[in-house]
Amino acid sequence: MVRKAETAEAEGAPAFSCVVLADRGGVGKTSVASLIWATLTELGLEARLGEVEGATERKLGALLARAQMGAPDPDVTMPTPAECTQDSRANGRAFAPALKALVAPSQPTILDNGATVSRAFLDAAEAADHADQIDGGRDLRIVIVAKAEDLQSATSAEASLKRARAIYPNARIILAVTHVRFDRQRGTHNAGPVVSAVEASGKAAGVVLVPLLNSPFMGELYGEQHIPFHLLASLPIAHLAGLIGDVDEQEVRIYRGQYLTWYNTVLAHLAAALELPAPPERTTRMQPRPLEAGAPV
Repeated sequence: MVRKAETAEAEGAPAFSCVVLADRGGVGKTSVASLIWATLTELGLEARLGEVEGATERKLGALLARAQMGAPDPDVTMPTPAECTQDSRANGRAFAPALKALVAPSQPTILDNGATVSRAFLDAAEAADHADQIDGGRDLRIVIVAKAEDLQSATSAEASLKRARAIYPNARIILAVTHVRFDRQRGTHNAGPVVSAVEASGKAAGVVLVPLLNSPFMGELYGEQHIPFHLLASLPIAHLAGLIGDVDEQEVRIYRGQYLTWYNTVLAHLAAALELPAPPERTTRMQPRPLEAGAPV
């Protein structure tokens, strides 16, 4: 059963906190935030999720609603990008709830920053001297997302990495590269140019390569029906077949097996980069957890 964080705050240290940034849309930023959410869920922790995004673009909120966990915390959900201005004081007021959520959080906290506001978020953090409130970001993870073979996203990610490091000198900054294609025979992948371009301004503490999800239908259930990744790993096969439609359960079992290979691999790599314990692997024989199996979707 998912529980409230039994984490280090009981010993005087804050719980896990993470900010996901991308200054370019369409790179898979919310997917990475959702995978971090899944990692915490597999570790038995209930995350507080916030979405710093325009009102009509809140993908994470749709995933939360679908999982019957409610909307993002209203104290963290932010105004629309139109309300962000060049006035750093005004931005500081607008982003104050999100920044406050990262100060000594009582439970694991993930902030998903939209591409249209990621730069303004960093502006507000700098203007508010936010790093001074959290020991330079010592317990903060900052995940910067870029897309393989998209050098424009690499340029944006490089600038974000450099800026985040200047504002939060003690934070653990991680580069996540999405849409990665692996050539298993040659032992190569297509993310090399992006990783090299981003790290031109200084190496990230960790690099996570997120391969394309090529399991039939499972990507559509996440992207179009907003089924969170951890529920795709745990819902009964019959339930998944009903969501997909016109597919027999044996085929769905095969698709889920392919999905779980991807899911376990990505979560293990994310956990290592984020300095979290390794989550247990899901298998095709593993029974759904009670909370997840009972979650109406």
